[in-house]
Amino acid sequence: RVQFSAYDRDGNGRISNSELVPLVRDVFPDMASDPRLRPQLLEVIREADDDGNGSLEFDDFLRLMRTVCDMRHRNQLLKEMRAKQETDFVPHEVAGFRELFAASANEHHLLSIEAFSGMIEHVCPLGNRNAQLLRAMWREALVVYEDCGAGEWVNAQGYEDRCELDFPEFLWVMRRVMDTNFGNVLERTKR
Repeated sequence: RVQFSAYDRDGNGRISNSELVPLVRDVFPDMASDPRLRPQLLEVIREADDDGNGSLEFDDFLRLMRTVCDMRHRNQLLKEMRAKQETDFVPHEVAGFRELFAASANEHHLLSIEAFSGMIEHVCPLGNRNAQLLRAMWREALVVYEDCGAGEWVNAQGYEDRCELDFPEFLWVMRRVMDTNFGNVLERTKR
């Protein structure tokens, strides 16, 4: 209710069209700024507006928030499937990387460069050169591809502001680490 009230600025129990703009910007930042996604955005809002009156009552708002959660979950699953396919890791490798990731990820299931560096440091020395190479791989993973919500994959926007990776991005970094034999990781991890 608190979140709903923040968007229902006039307190009439409905989020009107004029009040909808900040909500859309906050909840659907990519869709709000991309004209290609506008039809999908309008459809999502139409589906949430149960009585079709053009404004969102509290129940409509809850439906919209559920749709947002579902879309994000679906996009994250698609992103992870794509990462698994592109990195070509076998299932037991993915499971091992998931354990590593989960052990160092924060409560939002994201991994910071500092946590990742600490993880890698146990295997490879991180002098200045390796730390710079690792940061470059990190930045590269931030601009791999993300689902823009319309079934298309586009370069991620706003990556400059992000400093944490999710699990699919972590897989992309680990593929790069393995492919480049970063810090002789292949020799150092042989059993």
